[in-house]
Amino acid sequence: MFVFSNGSDLGPGWNCGSLRLKKPQQRTLAQLQQFEARWRFANDLKGGRATIEMNFQSWSFDGHVEAAACLVYADYGSQPMLECNVGGDLGSQYGTGPQEIAYDTWYTIRIEADPLTASLRFYLDNNLIGNYTPSQAAGWLAADDFRSYLAGCNRDSGTFSTRYLDDVRITPAQ
Repeated sequence: MFVFSNGSDLGPGWNCGSLRLKKPQQRTLAQLQQFEARWRFANDLKGGRATIEMNFQSWSFDGHVEAAACLVYADYGSQPMLECNVGGDLGSQYGTGPQEIAYDTWYTIRIEADPLTASLRFYLDNNLIGNYTPSQAAGWLAADDFRSYLAGCNRDSGTFSTRYLDDVRITPAQ
C-alpha cells in the first residue's frame, strides 16, 4: 500500500510527491492496456486542495507530452471529486467531468487503452465513466516511451491530507 500524506509547509504552488513505475521504465500502449489501482481519500483534509493521481505520459509528440490520467481532488470543506482526462502540455482534449465520491471509501479506478485503435476508457468500480479516442491516435499507437506515475499533490501551503493507493496493476495486451 502507498500512503501519501503531508503536514509540512511546502510553500506556494503545486507540490507533489510522485512514484514512477519502472518495470519496464518505458512502455508501448499495448504494454499499458490496463492501468488500475484501488484508492481511498481520508477525511482528514485541512488547508487547501489536495489530489491523488495515476497517469501515463509520452514525450513522442514533436517534443510535447500527451497523457491519460485519473485524479481525485478535494478542497477543504468539500467532498472529493474524481475526474479522468486525456491531454498534454498543449491543452486538454477530453475530460469525464467531475464526479463526486465519498471520503474514507475504497474505489477501484482503471484506465484501459485499446492497443489497436488508441481508444481510452475510464472506469470507476468497473463502471465505464468515459471513452475517448485521441485526435493523435496514430502517434499514441507509435509511441514507445509511455511512463506511468502515481502522485499525491498539495496546491496550497499548510495543506494536510492522507491518501491511499493499493493493488496497483499494469496489465499488458495479451
